[in-house]
Amino acid sequence: MWWSAWYPGAEPGGGGYIAQRVMSTKDETHAVGATLFFNFAHYALRPWPWILVGLAAITLFRLPSHVPAELQPALAQVQAMEGYSPKWLSGDASPDQLADATQVLVVREGLRQAAQNNPALAEALKYHVDPRFGYIFAMKHYLPTGWMGLMLVAFFSAYMSTISTQLNWGASYLMNDVWIRLAKDKPSGPTIVRRSFGLVLVLAALSLAVSTQIDSIKGVWLFIMECGAGLGLVLILRWFWGRINAYVEITATIAPFIGFGLSRSGWLPESLASFPNSFFFTVAFTTACWLLVLLLTQPSPSWPTFKARIYSKGLTSIRILLSRWILAVVAAYSLLFALGSFLLHPGSEALWYGLSFVISGTLLLLTFRMSTLSRMFKG
Repeated sequence: MWWSAWYPGAEPGGGGYIAQRVMSTKDETHAVGATLFFNFAHYALRPWPWILVGLAAITLFRLPSHVPAELQPALAQVQAMEGYSPKWLSGDASPDQLADATQVLVVREGLRQAAQNNPALAEALKYHVDPRFGYIFAMKHYLPTGWMGLMLVAFFSAYMSTISTQLNWGASYLMNDVWIRLAKDKPSGPTIVRRSFGLVLVLAALSLAVSTQIDSIKGVWLFIMECGAGLGLVLILRWFWGRINAYVEITATIAPFIGFGLSRSGWLPESLASFPNSFFFTVAFTTACWLLVLLLTQPSPSWPTFKARIYSKGLTSIRILLSRWILAVVAAYSLLFALGSFLLHPGSEALWYGLSFVISGTLLLLTFRMSTLSRMFKG
């Protein structure tokens, strides 16, 4: 369902992040190369440090390895119970059966007492309940002092850059697309700056208020995905179909919030109240809304101008575009699995994935070379 939802930085139909990367290059060839490099680096190279640290954490902070011998049989019995949840050991949840709950309580208390004099067990227990702590404990125990400081600075830098981007970006939308458009007289430059600063403060205050209602990062990403569910297809089709107009885009932007609210309202079957079923419902709801608006409104008046401007430069065959897309996807996944096989699985597996990467990458480059030669001969 990658095509259906708006997702920051990976919008199906392109977005600000991608546009900045493309428009900062000197020509189309460099733009394609920059986009390909980002996707290979982001999806094939970047995950492996995280994956390796995560795998190491599973081994280093594995709970049974740190539990005293006298508690291991009882812990094994608890983990074998039907519906077992790590939250049973933290006290955040308990089994339904009274006998099971009593046994869990005994094991939980035994682990708590043992952890008081065993910091490694305390960390393993915390990691077992919440695996996100694996990265924190790995940094705590295995990063030298200087590298730990560098990691903290990187975290703060990433946080501040994201915050400043979103606040300034949001203020620019509100100022340029709402305030200035609705104003009777265009405000002067200093006035725009002062009002933009005020909007940044308002957005920051609203963000702080919203952050008090957030329990986990996962919840934020699920909320973002569901409140953009169904918008992705419009973002793709607007470049190819003149029937997509501003009313359709606005509808597809607002409708997911309504669909998300309906899925949580209690009016619908309980099966649609949680992810991923709520996501599928919102996609269907949003799609129905924007299709209805599309049928009731006129095509975009600027489409003929856009079409004449773009099509006059020549069109690449849809078969070539699809071939490039498939080859790029195969190359990226092949590189991802080749690196993983080289790091984790001895043998010829990495060789085969590497060969797949070389072949698909070479064919991808050839499609661009052939197009360049074709334009040269036509010129």
